[in-house]
Amino acid sequence: MSEIWISEPELRDLMGAGPAECVLRELGGRSFYVPRAPHWGHPLARYGGLPAMAVLCEAFGGERIALPSGRLGAHKHRVKRLLAEGCTHAEIAARMKVTERYVRMVAAGLSANPKGQRQLTLL
Repeated sequence: MSEIWISEPELRDLMGAGPAECVLRELGGRSFYVPRAPHWGHPLARYGGLPAMAVLCEAFGGERIALPSGRLGAHKHRVKRLLAEGCTHAEIAARMKVTERYVRMVAAGLSANPKGQRQLTLL
């Protein structure tokens, strides 16, 4: 299932600065299904408030959104170690406050380059 990437400025414009800050602090780096109607049981409502979630539902209801992690420079070596330990992408994203998308990119780099080679051999 594809997801829609939402930038931090876009989230602030939609939800307001305060709710967006709370959502990113608690949920940043993860992806969520946005229901068509807001409800208090959803993490976006718990941390951003029901009115802010209503705006997200109007804009992205029925879609899956990816939230930015809210910080730059994630520790790639730790992501690799957690992948090697068998942690899921979602677990790593939540634990390290990075996006699931970032974890998938690191994982794809591992499988595409299993011996750590920096360049492919031509012959």
